[in-house]
Amino acid sequence: MGFSASAMPKGRYVQFLQVGVWRSLVAHLVWDQRVEGSNPFAPTISAAWPQGPVPGLFFFPLGNETVRRCRCPLRPQGLWNGGQVVAGRCPARGCRVPVIVRMSDSSARLAYFPVSFFSIVMGLAGMAIAVQRAQSYLGLPGNAGTWLALFAALVFTVLACVFVLQCLRYPQEVTKELAHPIKLSFFPTLSISLLLLSIALEALSHDLSLWLLALGAPLQLGFTLFVMSRWIGLTHFEVVHSNPSWFIPVVGNILVPVAAVSHGCIEVSWFFFSIGLVFWLVLLTIILNRVIFHHPLPEKLLPTFFILIAPPAVGFIAYVKLTGDIDAFARILYYTACFTVLLLISLKKFLGFVRFYLSWWAYSFPLAAFTIASILMYHRTGQSFFQGVAWLMFVVVSVVVAGLTARTLLGIARREFCVDEESHAPQR
Repeated sequence: MGFSASAMPKGRYVQFLQVGVWRSLVAHLVWDQRVEGSNPFAPTISAAWPQGPVPGLFFFPLGNETVRRCRCPLRPQGLWNGGQVVAGRCPARGCRVPVIVRMSDSSARLAYFPVSFFSIVMGLAGMAIAVQRAQSYLGLPGNAGTWLALFAALVFTVLACVFVLQCLRYPQEVTKELAHPIKLSFFPTLSISLLLLSIALEALSHDLSLWLLALGAPLQLGFTLFVMSRWIGLTHFEVVHSNPSWFIPVVGNILVPVAAVSHGCIEVSWFFFSIGLVFWLVLLTIILNRVIFHHPLPEKLLPTFFILIAPPAVGFIAYVKLTGDIDAFARILYYTACFTVLLLISLKKFLGFVRFYLSWWAYSFPLAAFTIASILMYHRTGQSFFQGVAWLMFVVVSVVVAGLTARTLLGIARREFCVDEESHAPQR
């Protein structure tokens, strides 16, 4: 059974439409109950279908195997086996009919766009700030810091547009990520990216920096409240769900003073700093309990161990920004970050040979933060030891960010990202 060319609705077409055949009233019943049942769930008839969420022109087979035209408004109901499940109600028969539209490749990738992509912006913006500080305090020539900050802003703009489009076209997939016990923690990468861009672009435009701060700080607070309320209020979280990515909401709060003090927001800065510092210690206890006494982290999350560097390193920078001095507490924060770096170096045999994932970008921002902290330590103390540490870390983070950028571009060319994680495995 098929469709004639004259019967096709006009419009742009994706690969093809597949429509299942109802053979009994039981089939209707099990669909309403979201059960596959004995009736074949896989569609059996193919035809072209106009691209986009257009209403009507809905072809479906009736019980007598004839094809009739129906103008039913179609709404996305979710994804199944690479296709978008759409349901319409026929006014003439009052029956609910399932339709599976096989999406084009670009539509499928938009549906599976992960919010963790914004960790790329964090790494690029962190690197831009490190270059700017190296130009100011280590004598690094050139103006690469400004150009890198602009490039990070461009990447953020592109990713933000894609994310907004995903929210509009596939809100069910965004909701699914928000409900995920691990992916949930990556949503604050969006607000952290705004805060880092506020810092990186401050020398270029003070007003633009203030606007980015005004967007990023409330969004960061909102994400923190949302994430922590789900941790506390929901019961499906288990110890094995905890991992270093849970620090991401905390790091964003500690980062606010670095951007806000320059704009005169002192009390707001102390508010965010207090939140980040206290809950960093709470989460540190939870994470250590998880990695010591429970099953090891999955391979995909192993790079997130480097996030352990970020809270003390960013906390040191923020505290010095708030107090204007390096006192005993500032030294505690800096040397805690130093020890964490040494600890991760000692764990290299456990963290090496990991297949490439977007989570590799977890290496970038923490290393950039420790580089900036070391540059600040040298600037405040004038000791040559910290100058050597700063230069060493600057070289390391430059190589890491360059390598991650190249590998990410290769992954984009290979179409490794924005796929259904259950049915695709990234290449090495």
